[in-house]
Order: sequence, then structure tokens, then C-alpha cells
Amino acid sequence: MHHSMSVFVLEPSDRFDRRVLQAVDEDDDGMFDVFESFRSFDGERLGAWKSPKMYLSTIGGSGGRHETYPVRFPWVFVFDHEIHRRMAKYLSRWGQIVRLNVQGEKAYWALNVTNILNEKAYDPSRSSVRLEGGLIVEVQSLCFDDRLVGKNGIFRLASMPTAIFLTEDAVHEFERAGCSLPDLRQVSRCLDSSPALSDRPIAEIYEWVSSIETAALLLIPDADPSVRLSIQNGESVVDKWNPLEGEILEREGRRKLKKTDFPCFFCPAMSERAAKALGPLLAKYGEFLPVVCGGEKYFIFNVLEVRDVLDENESVMRRLRPNEPPYRIDKWAFKTAGLGGAGIFRLPRRSIMVPQIFFTGAVLDDLLQPELTGFTYQLLWSAEQQLGR
Repeated sequence: MHHSMSVFVLEPSDRFDRRVLQAVDEDDDGMFDVFESFRSFDGERLGAWKSPKMYLSTIGGSGGRHETYPVRFPWVFVFDHEIHRRMAKYLSRWGQIVRLNVQGEKAYWALNVTNILNEKAYDPSRSSVRLEGGLIVEVQSLCFDDRLVGKNGIFRLASMPTAIFLTEDAVHEFERAGCSLPDLRQVSRCLDSSPALSDRPIAEIYEWVSSIETAALLLIPDADPSVRLSIQNGESVVDKWNPLEGEILEREGRRKLKKTDFPCFFCPAMSERAAKALGPLLAKYGEFLPVVCGGEKYFIFNVLEVRDVLDENESVMRRLRPNEPPYRIDKWAFKTAGLGGAGIFRLPRRSIMVPQIFFTGAVLDDLLQPELTGFTYQLLWSAEQQLGR
């Protein structure tokens, strides 16, 4: 498989014990104004910029831990003296480093990213973003051109000045220097020479399997039954979803269950690191719903793409009553005419009684991430088998 570069966006967390910079005698709006000049459209260098007096404050109101990256604004990259000592030469390639006046602390520094890429750096037709007034205000996934992005480490987009992007090369520089990484979310694998998904012939269809035989169980005792039904029907629930407390059950009676990145649930569910790794791919086909399990974040993946492609004439199905959806399909057959560009999808509820999630061979390699554990699937159908029926 052709290698393609990953791109990450700086996405500071709102962890309750996190320490963040505040301006003396200023509130959050004041800090917003302090760093406003760091998000110019053309990557201007700061002139005679002078840091106001600042201090570190804990979001949750207590605690005194050291904070390596103490800023919540995604367009300004603030880091401590240790990152500056190890990484200043590399970071200065992508912008201007200025010192901050933080009281009672060793020096903190800010990177004003002046490396700006234009709209040609990404393909809008293969990206998932929300625009307002011609500017990107929200990103699910971006499809970058590695010919334009490949030689960059840290950059901003002219069409999204409120975000800082790091390529995997930049991430490796941090790792080689022995530095911890800031909060990042993967948003893209760059365009490479592989054909677009819509150009790839659909040769196989797989089922995304979620089984207690292979993974620990995700329990959400307070889940709203109506929300669960909406998810089973492939309806969006993100606007009414409130992050819920869940539990990862690693034992059922005497039986020990394996904790993996993909716990057993009635629909796809995954760990935070799996969501970050697969997010650019999955975001095209559904929505992520957060669940907190003992301090760890997990995500339910609600697949919204519905394809009416079950070939009922060629499939072997079992029904309780003639007009009801089948409760079991012993032999699967699909209508190839409706599979063009298919990646991850579900069938209409009238096609099958028990909701299942399917994906095509075109995205199999992208789903199989070597660092993730517990992703299970089974082949249901291949074009070769159907032609030879």
C-alpha cells in the first residue's frame, strides 16, 4: 500500500486539572485579545509585540502540576522552557518564537506560525469541513496534497487561520527530541497516487463484527432508549447527545474478556486513540458520540450512510413472517450497481431486522491500523463469488 503522510491539528483539551495561562487582571476574553494577532490570514510576523504579565491558573480551581502546553486557543502554540531548549531550532523554521512574561514560573514561549498554505493544499471534494463566509470553521477531515504539504512540518491554512497543523514529520521531530506531544487530532492522510474511492471497483463486502468473544463489553446504563433506537435506524443524534458515563466490563462471570481498542457494543465503538487514528476516514460516513469509562474516553461510531444494495432475489434469507425483514441471512448477495464509491454503510431497516455495519474492500487497508487492537470483521460477499454462482 502506498504510504501517505498523516496530518494532525492542534486541539487543546479542557481537562479539569489543566493549568492554563491567564493575563493578570484579565479574564478569558482578555487572553483571547492577547493572542488575537497570532491568527493573521497572511502569516505576518509580530512587530514590537510585548507580552503582558501572565500567570498559570487551573481550570478545576486546584492543583499545581507543571503544564508543558498551557493554552486552550488552537491557533497559538505555547510551550515551556524544556520544549524551547530542545525544539527551538526546528520550531523557528515555521514561525516566530516570542517569550511570554509568566509570573512565578520558568520561561514560557509562543510560536507565531507564519508558514501559511493556500487553498490548493487540500482537496475540498474529498474533505469534510463546515464553511462560514468562505472560511473553514470546523474540520472533520481534510484531504491534503502531499506534494504541497510533504515538505512542511507546522503550518496554518489561509482559509482556516484559527488552526495549527502538524505533519507526521513534525510529530517525529518531537519524538526524536524526547519531548511530549501537545494535544493533537489526526485529520488527514495526504493524497497519494492511489485511485479515489469512487474510482475503485467494489470487489468485497465485509461485516464490522462486534462480539463479546473477542472484546470486553461496553456498558452504558443510563443511555436513553430512544437514542439507542435512533442509532439503530442510522439517524443522527449528535445534537441531542450528552457525553455519558459508561463502563468497560472485562469479566463475565468466571470468563475474562479482553480489553481492546474496539469494545463490544451493539454498534461500532472504539477507544480515543482508535478514533484519532481512524477519524479522517470514518468522519465521511457517520458521527462520533463520546462516552467516558473510568476516566478513559471512548466513542460510539454512529454510521449514517445508508445503501439500499441488498440483492434479495439472490440472497438466502430467513423470515418469521413474509412481510417482515429477515432475521438471518445465510447467503449474502449485493447489487453492484448501487455500490459505486461505497466505503462504510448500513442497510435500510426494511432490509434486515438486526442492524449490521458493512464496509467494502476499498477501505479495508485504511481500517487495519497496526497499532490498534481488537478490530474484527468477516467477509460476507465478493464479486468473484457472485459471478461464479
